[in-house]
Amino acid sequence: MTTTLKLSREQVLCLLDSLEGQHTHLLDADELATHDQMFQRLERALERLEA
Repeated sequence: MTTTLKLSREQVLCLLDSLEGQHTHLLDADELATHDQMFQRLERALERLEA
């Protein structure tokens, strides 16, 4: 299932800040993989917004 969200630049930055500040040492392998994937997707979204 795919969900599409429309976010502003400020919202993407806020989400990136939240993920960056998360205590990843508390995550198991699956959670860490999901965290990293979301972080990468948000970084790409920010790049597209700033292009």
